[in-house]
Amino acid sequence: MRAALIVVVAAAAIGGGLVGAGACSGNAPAPASQSAPSRPAPPTVHYGRVTGYIDPCAGIDIALPYAAGTVTALRGRVTLKPADGNGGYLRVLPTAVAARQHVAQNQKFSFDLPPGRYVLVGSYDRGDFTTFLEVSIAAGRVLHRDLPDLCK
Repeated sequence: MRAALIVVVAAAAIGGGLVGAGACSGNAPAPASQSAPSRPAPPTVHYGRVTGYIDPCAGIDIALPYAAGTVTALRGRVTLKPADGNGGYLRVLPTAVAARQHVAQNQKFSFDLPPGRYVLVGSYDRGDFTTFLEVSIAAGRVLHRDLPDLCK
């Protein structure tokens, strides 16, 4: 019997909306001039940078190179918790929000973060879908990772 994997997210960590099951937070998109600088400064010695795009969700934004949405950096890593007595597990995301940014279609997200492990969670503007990816940030380094399409 296959173990069922279900994403569990604390609603408070993503700004009031359930991420794995559905509702977007409903926050209005920030103006592009406030979302991301046109030319970010290089990372400092004490911070690292992670940048990337949100891959479009299959069936929703398939014509777009990259989707619009909100990206939240959660400090920590994904853990597994037994879901039931039948071998099922829940994926539990961390709850400590390190940073959050809204991006428009085809706009790159960028976070300067202290070194450590993070889970990047993307909530699509269209539809009740999310995506996530675990990353490790190193001081003085730039990491480029796109949030994958988990809607397939």
